Amino acid sequence: MQTQEQPPSTEQIREFVIAGHGNLEKVKQMLAENPKLLNASYRWNENDTETAVQAAAQVGSANIAQFLLKQGAPLEICTAAMLGMQDEVDHRLTEDPRNTNATGAHGIPLLPHAVWSEDPRLVQLVFERGAKSRPGLTEYRCCRTQYGAKTPVWFNWSSNEVRNPARPSRCTTPYRGVITESSNGC
Repeated sequence: MQTQEQPPSTEQIREFVIAGHGNLEKVKQMLAENPKLLNASYRWNENDTETAVQAAAQVGSANIAQFLLKQGAPLEICTAAMLGMQDEVDHRLTEDPRNTNATGAHGIPLLPHAVWSEDPRLVQLVFERGAKSRPGLTEYRCCRTQYGAKTPVWFNWSSNEVRNPARPSRCTTPYRGVITESSNGC
């Protein structure tokens, strides 16, 4: 495997960012071949760019995000939230309260990144500090029930609602701003 010294092509950047969504082996291979891909940003359209670490953060690929961070990718608040780094997120929100409006790839706000961490305390922290989601953003996630099993859950942050499709009668109460580990049985 030869390392390239030249800047990556637009197609290489696109391929690397796509791999960042979930293909760790390809990320490792491409980065070994061209280290300049690490912080390269692909422009999806005029107002939407994305790096591989942002791609990993926006889909909850913690292993890829952690690998890229170890290689020197910058840690953004949305990535820290997805990784469940509560102290880091708290520090950044305290340092600059405008960070509640931070967005990751494709304009996905901080709050859904916190949800992807599956840490209810972190979600509550960013929610209480004023983080919001964009209208209509719904995310499918698994969370632990009170019995420790994982269960599918739909988070609809535009209405602050959580539903368990398998048990609609037990998980249809909106959080109304209070998120706890026992909320809605999740």
